[in-house]
Amino acid sequence: MELSAANQRRAEALALFYKGRRLEQEVDDDLALEAYRQAMQREPENVSLASRMARLMANMGKYNEALTMLEATVAAHDRDPSAWITLSRHCLQHHHGAAEIKSKALQFARQTVEKFPLSAEAYRHLVDTYFFLTDLPGPKPAERAREVMERAAQAASTDAHFWLALLPAASKTYPLDDAATRDANLALILHFAEQAQRFAQDQTEVLEPLASFYLNQAKRLKSVTLVRKALPLLEKITTRHPENLPARHTYAATLRQAGEEAQATRIYRDLVRINAQDLVAHRALIRSAEISKDLPLEIEHRLAVLHLEGGEPQEWLDVNAKMLASPQAAEAPALLLRAMHTHPEDARLPYHLALDRQQLEQWPEALQAFQKALLLTSQFTQPNLHTPNLELLKDPDFFFHGAELAAQQPFAHELALEWYRQSLKLSPDDQPLLQARCYHGLGTLLQDEDFLRKARDLSSPSKP
Repeated sequence: MELSAANQRRAEALALFYKGRRLEQEVDDDLALEAYRQAMQREPENVSLASRMARLMANMGKYNEALTMLEATVAAHDRDPSAWITLSRHCLQHHHGAAEIKSKALQFARQTVEKFPLSAEAYRHLVDTYFFLTDLPGPKPAERAREVMERAAQAASTDAHFWLALLPAASKTYPLDDAATRDANLALILHFAEQAQRFAQDQTEVLEPLASFYLNQAKRLKSVTLVRKALPLLEKITTRHPENLPARHTYAATLRQAGEEAQATRIYRDLVRINAQDLVAHRALIRSAEISKDLPLEIEHRLAVLHLEGGEPQEWLDVNAKMLASPQAAEAPALLLRAMHTHPEDARLPYHLALDRQQLEQWPEALQAFQKALLLTSQFTQPNLHTPNLELLKDPDFFFHGAELAAQQPFAHELALEWYRQSLKLSPDDQPLLQARCYHGLGTLLQDEDFLRKARDLSSPSKP
Protein backbone atom coordinates (compact mmCIF):
# COMPACT_ATOMS: atom_id res chain seq x y z
CA MET A 1 0.00 0.00 0.00
CA GLU A 2 1.39 3.41 -0.99
CA LEU A 3 1.75 6.15 1.60
CA SER A 4 0.03 9.50 1.22
CA ALA A 5 2.28 12.44 0.40
CA ALA A 6 2.10 13.72 4.00
CA ASN A 7 2.91 10.31 5.46
CA GLN A 8 5.71 9.88 2.97
CA ARG A 9 7.28 13.17 4.09
CA ARG A 10 6.85 12.17 7.74
CA ALA A 11 8.51 8.82 7.13
CA GLU A 12 11.41 10.46 5.33
CA ALA A 13 11.77 13.02 8.12
CA LEU A 14 11.85 10.26 10.72
CA ALA A 15 14.52 8.36 8.81
CA LEU A 16 16.64 11.52 8.53
CA PHE A 17 16.12 12.24 12.22
CA TYR A 18 17.51 8.82 13.22
CA LYS A 19 20.33 9.31 10.75
CA GLY A 20 21.17 12.60 12.48
CA ARG A 21 21.11 10.94 15.90
CA ARG A 22 23.47 8.21 14.66
CA LEU A 23 25.83 10.80 13.21
CA GLU A 24 25.75 12.75 16.49
CA GLN A 25 26.77 9.59 18.34
CA GLU A 26 29.62 9.18 15.83
CA VAL A 27 30.64 12.82 16.61
CA ASP A 28 30.08 13.92 13.02
CA ASP A 29 28.18 17.08 13.90
CA ASP A 30 28.25 18.71 10.47
CA LEU A 31 26.65 15.73 8.75
CA ALA A 32 24.21 15.30 11.66
CA LEU A 33 23.13 18.93 11.32
CA GLU A 34 22.62 18.49 7.59
CA ALA A 35 20.46 15.43 8.21
CA TYR A 36 18.33 17.41 10.69
CA ARG A 37 18.00 20.29 8.17
CA GLN A 38 16.73 17.88 5.55
CA ALA A 39 14.30 16.40 8.07
CA MET A 40 13.02 19.89 8.94
CA GLN A 41 12.41 20.60 5.26
CA ARG A 42 10.12 17.59 5.13
CA GLU A 43 8.42 18.20 8.49
CA PRO A 44 8.80 21.91 9.36
CA GLU A 45 6.07 21.67 12.05
CA ASN A 46 8.13 19.26 14.16
CA VAL A 47 9.06 21.40 17.17
CA SER A 48 10.95 18.56 18.91
CA LEU A 49 13.17 18.21 15.85
CA ALA A 50 13.77 21.95 15.83
CA SER A 51 14.75 21.80 19.52
CA ARG A 52 17.27 19.01 18.91
CA MET A 53 18.68 20.82 15.91
CA ALA A 54 19.08 24.01 17.92
CA ARG A 55 20.87 22.16 20.71
CA LEU A 56 23.32 20.67 18.24
CA MET A 57 23.94 24.10 16.72
CA ALA A 58 24.62 25.53 20.16
CA ASN A 59 27.06 22.72 20.90
CA MET A 60 28.84 23.64 17.68
CA GLY A 61 29.01 27.28 18.79
CA LYS A 62 26.37 28.46 16.30
CA TYR A 63 24.27 30.25 18.92
CA ASN A 64 22.86 33.01 16.75
CA GLU A 65 22.01 30.61 13.93
CA ALA A 66 20.18 28.35 16.40
CA LEU A 67 18.25 31.30 17.80
CA THR A 68 17.29 32.50 14.33
CA MET A 69 16.10 29.03 13.37
CA LEU A 70 13.97 28.73 16.50
CA GLU A 71 12.46 32.17 15.98
CA ALA A 72 11.51 31.08 12.48
CA THR A 73 9.95 27.93 13.93
CA VAL A 74 7.88 30.02 16.35
CA ALA A 75 6.79 32.33 13.57
CA ALA A 76 5.68 29.33 11.52
CA HIS A 77 3.90 27.68 14.47
CA ASP A 78 2.51 30.62 16.36
CA ARG A 79 -0.28 28.52 17.91
CA ASP A 80 1.99 25.89 19.46
CA PRO A 81 3.06 26.74 23.05
CA SER A 82 5.82 24.15 22.93
CA ALA A 83 7.55 26.14 20.14
CA TRP A 84 7.58 29.27 22.29
CA ILE A 85 8.80 27.37 25.35
CA THR A 86 11.55 25.71 23.30
CA LEU A 87 12.72 29.12 22.12
CA SER A 88 12.72 30.53 25.66
CA ARG A 89 14.58 27.51 27.05
CA HIS A 90 17.22 27.81 24.36
CA CYS A 91 17.86 31.39 25.43
CA LEU A 92 18.05 30.33 29.09
CA GLN A 93 20.55 27.58 28.34
CA HIS A 94 22.78 29.56 25.98
CA HIS A 95 22.72 33.18 27.13
CA HIS A 96 26.42 33.05 28.17
CA GLY A 97 25.85 35.94 30.53
CA ALA A 98 24.42 38.22 27.83
CA ALA A 99 21.68 40.36 29.34
CA GLU A 100 19.98 40.69 25.97
CA ILE A 101 19.56 36.91 25.56
CA LYS A 102 18.36 36.51 29.15
CA SER A 103 15.86 39.25 28.53
CA LYS A 104 14.66 37.42 25.42
CA ALA A 105 14.23 34.21 27.43
CA LEU A 106 11.97 36.00 29.89
CA GLN A 107 10.15 37.86 27.13
CA PHE A 108 9.34 34.64 25.30
CA ALA A 109 8.24 32.95 28.55
CA ARG A 110 5.87 35.84 29.35
CA GLN A 111 4.51 35.91 25.83
CA THR A 112 3.78 32.20 26.04
CA VAL A 113 1.54 32.74 29.06
CA GLU A 114 -0.15 35.71 27.39
CA LYS A 115 -0.82 33.76 24.20
CA PHE A 116 -1.74 30.48 25.89
CA PRO A 117 -3.48 31.23 29.19
CA LEU A 118 -4.78 27.65 29.39
CA SER A 119 -1.37 26.03 28.96
CA ALA A 120 -0.10 24.61 32.26
CA GLU A 121 3.34 24.15 30.71
CA ALA A 122 3.47 27.86 29.92
CA TYR A 123 2.87 28.81 33.57
CA ARG A 124 5.35 26.20 34.77
CA HIS A 125 8.02 27.44 32.40
CA LEU A 126 7.54 31.07 33.41
CA VAL A 127 7.85 30.13 37.10
CA ASP A 128 11.02 28.15 36.34
CA THR A 129 12.39 31.10 34.35
CA TYR A 130 11.93 33.51 37.25
CA PHE A 131 13.69 31.15 39.64
CA PHE A 132 16.49 30.60 37.12
CA LEU A 133 17.11 34.30 36.40
CA THR A 134 17.90 35.29 39.97
CA ASP A 135 19.74 38.49 38.97
CA LEU A 136 16.75 40.25 37.44
CA PRO A 137 16.12 43.81 38.67
CA GLY A 138 12.94 44.48 40.61
CA PRO A 139 10.93 42.04 42.75
CA LYS A 140 12.52 38.82 43.94
CA PRO A 141 11.96 35.65 41.86
CA ALA A 142 9.68 34.17 44.53
CA GLU A 143 7.42 37.23 44.41
CA ARG A 144 7.24 37.12 40.61
CA ALA A 145 6.47 33.40 40.72
CA ARG A 146 3.60 34.03 43.12
CA GLU A 147 2.13 36.55 40.68
CA VAL A 148 2.25 33.92 37.94
CA MET A 149 0.55 31.28 40.09
CA GLU A 150 -2.08 33.73 41.29
CA ARG A 151 -2.96 34.30 37.66
CA ALA A 152 -2.92 30.56 36.95
CA ALA A 153 -5.28 29.98 39.87
CA GLN A 154 -7.86 32.20 38.14
CA ALA A 155 -7.68 30.31 34.83
CA ALA A 156 -11.05 29.37 33.38
CA SER A 157 -10.10 25.76 32.75
CA THR A 158 -12.27 22.71 33.36
CA ASP A 159 -9.46 20.36 32.34
CA ALA A 160 -8.29 18.27 35.28
CA HIS A 161 -4.95 17.68 33.55
CA PHE A 162 -4.34 21.46 33.48
CA TRP A 163 -4.72 21.77 37.25
CA LEU A 164 -2.76 18.61 37.96
CA ALA A 165 0.13 19.81 35.79
CA LEU A 166 0.32 23.03 37.80
CA LEU A 167 0.95 21.25 41.11
CA PRO A 168 4.78 21.12 40.72
CA ALA A 169 4.91 24.86 39.99
CA ALA A 170 2.60 25.60 42.92
CA SER A 171 4.74 23.48 45.25
CA LYS A 172 7.85 25.31 44.07
CA THR A 173 6.24 28.72 44.45
CA TYR A 174 4.66 28.14 47.86
CA PRO A 175 7.32 26.43 50.02
CA LEU A 176 6.26 24.55 53.13
CA ASP A 177 9.55 24.69 55.05
CA ASP A 178 8.68 27.72 57.18
CA ALA A 179 6.19 26.92 59.93
CA ALA A 180 5.00 30.54 59.96
CA THR A 181 3.75 30.39 56.36
CA ARG A 182 3.15 26.67 55.99
CA ASP A 183 -0.62 26.61 56.50
CA ALA A 184 -1.26 29.55 54.18
CA ASN A 185 1.01 28.17 51.47
CA LEU A 186 -0.46 24.69 51.76
CA ALA A 187 -3.93 26.13 51.23
CA LEU A 188 -2.73 27.83 48.03
CA ILE A 189 -1.20 24.58 46.76
CA LEU A 190 -4.31 22.60 47.64
CA HIS A 191 -6.42 24.92 45.50
CA PHE A 192 -4.79 23.41 42.40
CA ALA A 193 -5.17 19.86 43.73
CA GLU A 194 -8.83 20.43 44.58
CA GLN A 195 -9.52 21.89 41.14
CA ALA A 196 -7.93 18.84 39.54
CA GLN A 197 -10.08 16.61 41.73
CA ARG A 198 -13.19 18.64 40.94
CA PHE A 199 -12.88 18.14 37.19
CA ALA A 200 -11.28 14.68 37.16
CA GLN A 201 -14.51 12.68 37.52
CA ASP A 202 -13.34 9.09 36.84
CA GLN A 203 -10.08 9.87 35.05
CA THR A 204 -7.68 7.40 36.65
CA GLU A 205 -4.68 9.06 34.99
CA VAL A 206 -5.50 12.15 37.09
CA LEU A 207 -6.76 10.50 40.26
CA GLU A 208 -3.68 8.30 40.78
CA PRO A 209 -1.02 11.07 40.67
CA LEU A 210 -3.33 13.30 42.69
CA ALA A 211 -3.65 10.66 45.41
CA SER A 212 0.15 10.24 45.34
CA PHE A 213 0.53 13.99 45.77
CA TYR A 214 -1.70 14.00 48.86
CA LEU A 215 0.12 11.02 50.36
CA ASN A 216 3.59 12.46 49.70
CA GLN A 217 2.62 15.75 51.32
CA ALA A 218 0.99 13.86 54.20
CA LYS A 219 4.21 11.96 54.82
CA ARG A 220 6.27 15.13 54.65
CA LEU A 221 3.98 17.14 56.93
CA LYS A 222 2.83 14.20 59.11
CA SER A 223 -0.76 15.16 58.31
CA VAL A 224 -3.65 12.74 58.75
CA THR A 225 -5.91 15.34 57.10
CA LEU A 226 -3.98 14.98 53.85
CA VAL A 227 -4.06 11.20 54.19
CA ARG A 228 -7.84 11.40 54.35
CA LYS A 229 -7.94 13.56 51.23
CA ALA A 230 -6.41 10.67 49.30
CA LEU A 231 -9.03 8.14 50.48
CA PRO A 232 -11.98 9.08 48.21
CA LEU A 233 -9.65 9.16 45.21
CA LEU A 234 -8.27 5.70 45.95
CA GLU A 235 -11.77 4.36 46.62
CA LYS A 236 -12.91 5.63 43.23
CA ILE A 237 -9.87 4.14 41.47
CA THR A 238 -10.22 0.71 43.07
CA THR A 239 -13.98 0.61 42.56
CA ARG A 240 -13.63 1.46 38.89
CA HIS A 241 -10.57 -0.76 38.37
CA PRO A 242 -10.69 -3.69 40.84
CA GLU A 243 -7.99 -5.41 38.78
CA ASN A 244 -5.54 -2.66 39.78
CA LEU A 245 -3.93 -4.54 42.66
CA PRO A 246 -1.20 -1.92 43.39
CA ALA A 247 -3.95 0.67 43.83
CA ARG A 248 -5.80 -1.64 46.21
CA HIS A 249 -2.60 -2.06 48.20
CA THR A 250 -2.19 1.71 48.38
CA TYR A 251 -5.83 2.12 49.39
CA ALA A 252 -5.48 -0.43 52.22
CA ALA A 253 -2.25 1.14 53.49
CA THR A 254 -3.86 4.59 53.39
CA LEU A 255 -6.92 3.37 55.29
CA ARG A 256 -4.57 2.00 57.93
CA GLN A 257 -2.78 5.38 58.15
CA ALA A 258 -6.15 7.03 58.64
CA GLY A 259 -7.01 4.64 61.48
CA GLU A 260 -9.56 2.62 59.46
CA GLU A 261 -8.06 -0.73 60.46
CA ALA A 262 -11.15 -2.89 59.91
CA GLN A 263 -11.66 -1.67 56.36
CA ALA A 264 -7.95 -2.03 55.58
CA THR A 265 -8.02 -5.59 56.89
CA ARG A 266 -10.93 -6.47 54.59
CA ILE A 267 -8.99 -5.25 51.56
CA TYR A 268 -5.85 -7.15 52.56
CA ARG A 269 -7.92 -10.33 52.98
CA ASP A 270 -9.32 -9.82 49.48
CA LEU A 271 -5.79 -9.40 48.15
CA VAL A 272 -4.67 -12.66 49.77
CA ARG A 273 -7.68 -14.46 48.30
CA ILE A 274 -6.73 -13.15 44.86
CA ASN A 275 -3.04 -13.97 45.28
CA ALA A 276 -2.00 -16.30 48.08
CA GLN A 277 1.64 -15.33 47.44
CA ASP A 278 1.11 -11.66 48.26
CA LEU A 279 3.73 -11.14 50.97
CA VAL A 280 2.81 -7.53 51.61
CA ALA A 281 -0.81 -8.45 52.30
CA HIS A 282 0.19 -11.36 54.56
CA ARG A 283 2.47 -9.08 56.58
CA ALA A 284 -0.27 -6.49 56.83
CA LEU A 285 -2.68 -9.14 58.11
CA ILE A 286 -0.11 -10.21 60.72
CA ARG A 287 -0.21 -6.68 62.06
CA SER A 288 -4.04 -6.67 61.97
CA ALA A 289 -4.10 -9.92 63.94
CA GLU A 290 -1.65 -8.49 66.48
CA ILE A 291 -3.88 -5.45 66.95
CA SER A 292 -7.01 -7.57 67.37
CA LYS A 293 -5.10 -10.17 69.45
CA ASP A 294 -6.26 -12.92 67.10
CA LEU A 295 -3.44 -15.39 67.70
CA PRO A 296 -4.64 -18.17 65.33
CA LEU A 297 -4.98 -15.63 62.49
CA GLU A 298 -1.55 -14.20 63.25
CA ILE A 299 -0.03 -17.68 63.15
CA GLU A 300 -1.80 -18.45 59.87
CA HIS A 301 -0.25 -15.48 58.10
CA ARG A 302 3.16 -15.88 59.75
CA LEU A 303 3.20 -19.44 58.44
CA ALA A 304 2.29 -18.16 54.97
CA VAL A 305 5.21 -15.72 55.07
CA LEU A 306 7.58 -18.49 56.16
CA HIS A 307 6.31 -20.73 53.38
CA LEU A 308 6.90 -18.01 50.77
CA GLU A 309 10.21 -16.60 52.02
CA GLY A 310 11.87 -19.47 53.80
CA GLY A 311 12.49 -17.32 56.85
CA GLU A 312 15.45 -17.00 59.17
CA PRO A 313 15.77 -19.45 62.09
CA GLN A 314 14.65 -16.83 64.61
CA GLU A 315 11.48 -16.21 62.61
CA TRP A 316 10.62 -19.90 62.80
CA LEU A 317 11.31 -19.87 66.53
CA ASP A 318 9.06 -16.84 67.01
CA VAL A 319 6.16 -18.58 65.28
CA ASN A 320 6.89 -21.75 67.28
CA ALA A 321 6.59 -19.81 70.55
CA LYS A 322 3.23 -18.40 69.43
CA MET A 323 1.97 -21.84 68.45
CA LEU A 324 2.88 -23.25 71.86
CA ALA A 325 0.74 -20.53 73.45
CA SER A 326 -2.23 -21.35 71.21
CA PRO A 327 -4.60 -24.26 70.64
CA GLN A 328 -2.18 -25.31 67.87
CA ALA A 329 0.54 -26.38 70.33
CA ALA A 330 0.46 -29.97 69.08
CA GLU A 331 1.48 -28.72 65.60
CA ALA A 332 4.58 -26.90 66.87
CA PRO A 333 6.99 -29.86 66.48
CA ALA A 334 6.01 -30.28 62.81
CA LEU A 335 6.79 -26.60 62.24
CA LEU A 336 10.28 -26.96 63.67
CA LEU A 337 10.92 -30.09 61.62
CA ARG A 338 10.22 -27.98 58.52
CA ALA A 339 12.55 -25.30 59.85
CA MET A 340 15.30 -27.86 60.43
CA HIS A 341 14.97 -28.95 56.81
CA THR A 342 15.44 -25.32 55.71
CA HIS A 343 18.25 -24.55 58.21
CA PRO A 344 19.92 -27.91 58.97
CA GLU A 345 22.98 -26.32 60.59
CA ASP A 346 21.25 -24.27 63.31
CA ALA A 347 21.24 -26.07 66.67
CA ARG A 348 18.57 -23.80 68.13
CA LEU A 349 15.89 -25.49 66.03
CA PRO A 350 16.31 -29.06 67.32
CA TYR A 351 16.86 -27.64 70.81
CA HIS A 352 13.48 -25.92 70.76
CA LEU A 353 12.00 -29.02 69.16
CA ALA A 354 13.21 -30.88 72.25
CA LEU A 355 11.48 -28.31 74.48
CA ASP A 356 8.28 -28.64 72.43
CA ARG A 357 8.39 -32.43 72.79
CA GLN A 358 9.02 -32.03 76.51
CA GLN A 359 5.95 -29.81 76.86
CA LEU A 360 3.92 -32.45 75.03
CA GLU A 361 5.49 -35.17 77.24
CA GLN A 362 7.04 -36.91 74.26
CA TRP A 363 10.15 -37.87 76.24
CA PRO A 364 12.09 -40.20 73.93
CA GLU A 365 11.58 -37.88 70.94
CA ALA A 366 12.53 -34.89 73.08
CA LEU A 367 15.83 -36.47 74.14
CA GLN A 368 16.59 -37.43 70.55
CA ALA A 369 16.04 -33.82 69.40
CA PHE A 370 18.29 -32.50 72.17
CA GLN A 371 21.09 -34.87 71.20
CA LYS A 372 20.73 -33.64 67.62
CA ALA A 373 21.14 -30.06 68.87
CA LEU A 374 24.20 -30.99 70.92
CA LEU A 375 25.75 -32.69 67.90
CA LEU A 376 25.19 -29.61 65.75
CA THR A 377 26.91 -27.38 68.31
CA SER A 378 30.11 -29.32 67.74
CA GLN A 379 29.74 -29.59 63.96
CA PHE A 380 28.75 -26.02 63.09
CA THR A 381 30.54 -23.90 65.68
CA GLN A 382 33.29 -21.40 64.93
CA PRO A 383 35.13 -20.62 68.19
CA ASN A 384 36.13 -17.12 67.10
CA LEU A 385 32.61 -16.08 66.17
CA HIS A 386 29.56 -15.49 68.35
CA THR A 387 27.32 -17.93 66.50
CA PRO A 388 23.98 -19.15 67.88
CA ASN A 389 25.44 -22.66 68.20
CA LEU A 390 28.36 -21.40 70.26
CA GLU A 391 26.01 -19.43 72.49
CA LEU A 392 24.13 -22.64 73.27
CA LEU A 393 27.34 -24.28 74.47
CA LYS A 394 27.77 -21.40 76.92
CA ASP A 395 24.17 -21.53 78.14
CA PRO A 396 23.61 -23.38 81.46
CA ASP A 397 19.88 -23.66 80.69
CA PHE A 398 20.70 -25.63 77.53
CA PHE A 399 22.47 -28.36 79.47
CA PHE A 400 19.94 -28.28 82.33
CA HIS A 401 17.05 -28.95 79.94
CA GLY A 402 19.03 -31.75 78.32
CA ALA A 403 19.68 -33.28 81.73
CA GLU A 404 15.99 -33.10 82.63
CA LEU A 405 15.13 -34.96 79.42
CA ALA A 406 17.80 -37.60 79.98
CA ALA A 407 16.69 -38.10 83.58
CA GLN A 408 13.32 -39.32 82.27
CA GLN A 409 14.99 -42.21 80.44
CA PRO A 410 16.61 -44.95 82.62
CA PHE A 411 19.18 -45.72 79.93
CA ALA A 412 20.30 -42.09 79.79
CA HIS A 413 21.03 -41.36 83.46
CA GLU A 414 24.77 -41.06 82.84
CA LEU A 415 24.08 -38.36 80.26
CA ALA A 416 21.78 -36.62 82.74
CA LEU A 417 24.52 -36.57 85.38
CA GLU A 418 27.04 -35.22 82.86
CA TRP A 419 24.72 -32.43 81.70
CA TYR A 420 23.64 -31.42 85.24
CA ARG A 421 27.31 -31.02 86.11
CA GLN A 422 27.98 -28.99 82.93
CA SER A 423 25.04 -26.72 83.73
CA LEU A 424 26.43 -26.15 87.25
CA LYS A 425 29.83 -25.38 85.77
CA LEU A 426 28.38 -22.73 83.46
CA SER A 427 25.78 -21.20 85.81
CA PRO A 428 26.83 -17.93 87.44
CA ASP A 429 26.41 -17.29 91.14
CA ASP A 430 23.43 -15.03 90.53
CA GLN A 431 21.36 -18.01 89.34
CA PRO A 432 20.90 -19.93 92.63
CA LEU A 433 17.55 -21.41 91.58
CA LEU A 434 19.06 -23.01 88.49
CA GLN A 435 21.89 -24.38 90.60
CA ALA A 436 19.37 -25.68 93.11
CA ARG A 437 17.50 -27.54 90.36
CA CYS A 438 20.75 -29.07 89.11
CA TYR A 439 21.71 -30.25 92.61
CA HIS A 440 18.20 -31.64 93.09
CA GLY A 441 18.54 -33.60 89.85
CA LEU A 442 21.94 -34.95 90.86
CA GLY A 443 20.72 -35.82 94.36
CA THR A 444 17.68 -37.63 93.01
CA LEU A 445 19.61 -39.70 90.49
CA LEU A 446 22.47 -40.49 92.87
CA GLN A 447 20.31 -40.63 96.00
CA ASP A 448 22.84 -38.26 97.55
CA GLU A 449 21.54 -36.37 100.59
CA ASP A 450 24.35 -33.76 100.41
CA PHE A 451 23.23 -32.72 96.92
CA LEU A 452 19.61 -32.57 98.03
CA ARG A 453 20.56 -30.43 101.05
CA LYS A 454 22.46 -28.02 98.76
CA ALA A 455 19.38 -27.82 96.59
CA ARG A 456 17.22 -26.92 99.60
CA ASP A 457 19.73 -24.34 100.85
CA LEU A 458 19.96 -22.64 97.47
CA SER A 459 16.18 -22.63 97.13
CA SER A 460 15.65 -21.01 100.54
CA PRO A 461 15.36 -17.22 100.86
CA SER A 462 18.61 -15.57 101.93
CA LYS A 463 18.91 -14.95 105.63
CA PRO A 464 20.00 -11.48 106.90
